[in-house]
Amino acid sequence: MSKIKKKFWVLACAFVFVSMFYANSIPAKAASYQNAKITASTLNVRSTPSTKSAILWKLSKGQIVKITQTSKGWAKIDDPKKKDGWVSADYLQPMPVQVKTPAATTKSYYVNASGLYLRKEANTKAQAITLLPNQTKVVELSRNGSWSKITYKPYTGWVSNKYLTDKAPAASKPSVPVPQTKPKTIVGKTIVLDAGHGGTDPGSAGYSPALKKAVLEKDLTLMMVQKTAALLKDAGANVILTRSSDTYPSLQARVDLAEKYHADAFVSVHYNAGSSTASGLETYYYTQAKDQKLADCIQREMVKATSMRDRGVKKESLHVVRENSQPAVLLELGFISNQKELDTIISNEYQITMSNAICNGLKNYFY
Repeated sequence: MSKIKKKFWVLACAFVFVSMFYANSIPAKAASYQNAKITASTLNVRSTPSTKSAILWKLSKGQIVKITQTSKGWAKIDDPKKKDGWVSADYLQPMPVQVKTPAATTKSYYVNASGLYLRKEANTKAQAITLLPNQTKVVELSRNGSWSKITYKPYTGWVSNKYLTDKAPAASKPSVPVPQTKPKTIVGKTIVLDAGHGGTDPGSAGYSPALKKAVLEKDLTLMMVQKTAALLKDAGANVILTRSSDTYPSLQARVDLAEKYHADAFVSVHYNAGSSTASGLETYYYTQAKDQKLADCIQREMVKATSMRDRGVKKESLHVVRENSQPAVLLELGFISNQKELDTIISNEYQITMSNAICNGLKNYFY
């Protein structure tokens, strides 16, 4: 290659490199403004892209300018207070383009139903997370047709938005003064929850057509107690479990736990067995003066929440209520010998509904 051709080739490569540098560093034609920072101690702003043109004004190091156009190593800048001009692009450092995303909008709603299940997904077959009581305030995060993704305390999930309203519940204004009453609360109350049976004692057993297998009472009682305990703790109660796994404390050991902690209430959870058609809920107590009010309060809430057959509140000589000096009741939460009722009992919705009912019954008891 001749020296002239070689020199020409070097100059051509240099031109392409410089051109690519400017093309990549600052857009040739900006569809929208791009910011750049001045890197020279002082930079002249000229009337045209040439060092021979008139100087209009000067820029200092670190100033941010808006570029509207580039041409052959020059950049045209825009300043709302001064005349537009040109500067050497050698002394500009392009700033990263920041794309502003619109902030997520949220809106508060209130539950307009006696109870509304919060589900993991936007369909009625999805697993229920919790039950939202009437007038519960929730925050909508997004909406997909007739379903809304909402947040409530620690929970986030989906609800049917036909049961939501943006109208806040009206505050009740009594026309005449009313005497001060003790609020419904279980804050600070000590409640012993007893999951019936356990360990070597499976309790009753039933066959579930839905699961296609046998279901043991000891497993159902433990699930119910754990869900109820979580609600009571969230409400401020001090909760003690007679068992938290598949073990078998003796009947007297369960009573002793209530005595040791001077329980304000002892609730033993069981499931019934009988004929294949037997159904319903019942609650047992032993001492009328000590226990019946607690039994009445919980039985009433369980029946109201589930609409199951009310088998009533009954006095019975059962060890955990008879030997207990603390207010004590034993709950029978349905018949696992009845296949249809058993499939209701094992559903997550039932577990949530019933645990809320037990919690509400205890609140009413302490009213």
